[in-house]
Amino acid sequence: VIGLFWLYLLWHDYRALRVLLGGAPRQVQAEIERLGEGDLSLSPRPAPRDSVIGWLNLTRQRLQALTRAHLEARSEVEEHGHYLRITNQILQQIGENAPLSSILDQLMLSIEERHPDTYCSILLVSEDGRELRHAAAPSMPPFWNQAIARLPIAEGVGSCGTAAFRGERVIVENVATHPYWGIVRELAARAGLGACWSQPFKDSHGKVLGTFAIYHRRPAAPSAKEIQLIE
Repeated sequence: VIGLFWLYLLWHDYRALRVLLGGAPRQVQAEIERLGEGDLSLSPRPAPRDSVIGWLNLTRQRLQALTRAHLEARSEVEEHGHYLRITNQILQQIGENAPLSSILDQLMLSIEERHPDTYCSILLVSEDGRELRHAAAPSMPPFWNQAIARLPIAEGVGSCGTAAFRGERVIVENVATHPYWGIVRELAARAGLGACWSQPFKDSHGKVLGTFAIYHRRPAAPSAKEIQLIE
């Protein structure tokens, strides 16, 4: 009877230990080793949250969140550094009296370098204020630049013509279906354009000077971070 009683106590303690650990001791050891090696994937074994394996899974989730936050912060620092270098390069070119077209081309190429699969362009308002004139689009096909070399400023004339007319940002997520792009839809398809986000820029008196556009090769809507980039 005493032997059976001790066996019962051992069995009871073993079950309590498994509940506390969330699995066998070897499983816990394996999970700790995985965590020590930097493997942050969650355990495939289901375990209660208040068990050791459950706590290890919670720790992994927190470490995953910290890792994501660290990567995002590092990406933002790199991006700020990238655009700070662009600003310094532009200021240097201005100080050297470089041509405006050269300065704008360099700006467009620098943005495209940071954001692959995009094309950037700048159109400037003509002296009479009726048209947008091609100023910079170093990665766009020449036939496209020729086609929009003189773009009327009016409602419904592409993203840029509309943005300059309204004085506000115009987002076209899909140029193949949007009514603003009816006139140049076939040309846009030939150039491989899927989306166009256009932002007008103004002088200190609020007068529109031109438009800055980001083209995507596929239909796309801008994220909050991309809106910040455009602004």
